[in-house]
Amino acid sequence: MSEMKPDWYARLRNGPFAESGFDSKMALEVEERALGENPGKILPRRRARRLNRWAATGVFGMAIVVIGLFLVSGLADKAAVSPRGSNGTPEMTESYVIEHLRVGMTESEVKKAFGKSYNGLSVKRDFAQPHEEDPLDMSTWSAVDVWRYDYGVMDGYQVNVTSDLEKDDGFDTQGLINGSLESQLVIVWKDRLVNRAIFKYSDGAGVNTSFIGPQASTEVPTPSPSVSPDPPLFSSLDVRAFADSSFGRLELRPDDGLPEKIQTLGAPSCLGQETDYYVTGSYGVYFKSASGQESRIGSLPNLEIIQKENQAFAMTKLDFPDGELFLLIPRYTDCHGLEFHVYGVDKKTGEASAFTFEEAGRTVEEWTTSPVNLPTVDGSELVVEGGRAAGQDGTTRLHFEPDWTQHKLVLTKIEKIP
Repeated sequence: MSEMKPDWYARLRNGPFAESGFDSKMALEVEERALGENPGKILPRRRARRLNRWAATGVFGMAIVVIGLFLVSGLADKAAVSPRGSNGTPEMTESYVIEHLRVGMTESEVKKAFGKSYNGLSVKRDFAQPHEEDPLDMSTWSAVDVWRYDYGVMDGYQVNVTSDLEKDDGFDTQGLINGSLESQLVIVWKDRLVNRAIFKYSDGAGVNTSFIGPQASTEVPTPSPSVSPDPPLFSSLDVRAFADSSFGRLELRPDDGLPEKIQTLGAPSCLGQETDYYVTGSYGVYFKSASGQESRIGSLPNLEIIQKENQAFAMTKLDFPDGELFLLIPRYTDCHGLEFHVYGVDKKTGEASAFTFEEAGRTVEEWTTSPVNLPTVDGSELVVEGGRAAGQDGTTRLHFEPDWTQHKLVLTKIEKIP
């Protein structure tokens, strides 16, 4: 069962009601000052007309509550995001996050360092039988609380708390890629203390990630001189993913001069087993036609891959009347949803290209599918079922029509399914 609280809920709870702005002592002082300004003047029937201390406090307190509600209601309609810094400077830096955020910090300490402008999501789960929570695996927690800070946002940027915070570790990855915002900080809470945090920021060339807490290191551990690791264990590959078309071959390759970073997950979770391989790098997608001509049809900077083996994996091939679509799914499993990219080959021309998704005039480069029910073909349409978050009653089934000329998948139908 999801318990959603908008960002202004925390401000309402910690705002004008946190401390009394006018108490009985202050009321008495006002009364005494009033008498001091009229020395010797007799006020008839003073006791009958005067408010006692507690009544005066109540009147002034009610005024403060009314003013507070007015101010909070004005803030409630605004997204909890920060404007872009002056002179184009970034709103938040990686070094500041690393220096000012640590595991075990309290909510008040985090607010002091990063402010109160965050978006929050609280998820509660009911398990069928008693179980032990794994501190490294959030899927085993009975309650999960997440805060997200957005920095350097463009004018008009909208924060979609419901969708963004339930996938991709809570990040708006596409927004970072297209420049809608500069950086995001996601903080995971456990027992009202910081359990872990992830900071992502765009440097113009791609999206960079820093971790604080469990599974924080993205670097390959340096082996001890006395240990001889198995050479194939962390070896970078010339080809990371591939697909065979009737007209040629698709390959995902690391960019020249930018080696892959490879490590094992180290702990089991809904993202995979402890022995699974976690690979990051910048890649190019190449198509080599049957005649031997090769072209680069796509780029994927800072791609994250999780697979059971450190070897090339196959893309998913789907056959359509007018062409072939190939789904690149970097991670084989996930807690809620899997991101995927699509590449297509036109059967009439034999041309290969990267496909985008179009929804109500909005174009994106990737989509998310259920980890259980992968996309399928229905006649001439690509059918994608959405992922399911904890406490979610149902999901959606989306129908996309391939446009082989424009190289895009156009959303034509949305179904609600239980």
